Amino acid sequence: KFDVIDGLDSDADNICRDSHRRRGPTTFDSFRADSSLTDCYLEPGVMYTLVLYVDRAYPPYGGGQLVKLDVVGPYPPAHPTKPGVPLLRPRGMSFIDTNIVNDQISGVLTITSAASEADITHYHVYYGHLNEKNDILPPIAIINASGAYLYTVTLHNSAIPQDTSTFIVFCKNDAGEAVQPSYMAILDASMKLTSVPLVESFSSTAARAFLRIHLEMSDAFGRADVAVLPKGVEGLAKP
Repeated sequence: KFDVIDGLDSDADNICRDSHRRRGPTTFDSFRADSSLTDCYLEPGVMYTLVLYVDRAYPPYGGGQLVKLDVVGPYPPAHPTKPGVPLLRPRGMSFIDTNIVNDQISGVLTITSAASEADITHYHVYYGHLNEKNDILPPIAIINASGAYLYTVTLHNSAIPQDTSTFIVFCKNDAGEAVQPSYMAILDASMKLTSVPLVESFSSTAARAFLRIHLEMSDAFGRADVAVLPKGVEGLAKP
């Protein structure tokens, strides 16, 4: 949304989507771009480009002017009870589990550095739940901030602690850890039941048996294969 300071208010929807464009005056002395123009979070310290195109309100269109403005994601204010800690956080994380054993993970956790490491000495990597780290366990890794774009942590047959759902990374300096971390969900490559399966109904005819089974799995995308075996030979069933 454009909030015009000296002129007529104009809505970004009208400017960008209305085939007839905005009706009325199109020359403004100044305007202010509202955050809803992009409707996205600007990562602190990251460089962005604001692209602005100005054209006629009526046909013929296409003779306008395109302007590109560099902007930097605004830094959050210093924390009132933790002055001096880093204000930035890692820009991204990625991890793919290659271990098919339940509650174990293997793979490379890749961390994209903060936009600036001027006040960062280390990155602390933890297990956690959502955006809260596990204070009982020590960090998975402590990484020196060396100016690299990417940092990696290799995990091999690492047991996932109880009540853990995420990797969490804090930027750190001599004043302590940043208030705002980066975090991502841990997606275990294995699939397991999170409750005991329940046979809700059973019926049969001369040729077929019909079972309705309720089960809960550890991931939203899974498959259940069912086999019915004579009692005593169920040990033959393999994954």
